[in-house]
Amino acid sequence: MNPLRKEHRSETNNHAKMYGTLDELTKSNIHPEYTLSIILQNIGKAVTHYCIIEIRYLKS
Repeated sequence: MNPLRKEHRSETNNHAKMYGTLDELTKSNIHPEYTLSIILQNIGKAVTHYCIIEIRYLKS
């Protein structure tokens, strides 16, 4: 198994823990649009992080 993929997965889990799960966010009193923007930001961070790792892996 590619160890870099495991690192990516743990980063994504950390983002989820930091901001709460989708279920917790939607049940809370946070405005829905704001909640969605947080989720989209985290998806963006995870995707960017994954792309950087993949590029590094391909270069080596």
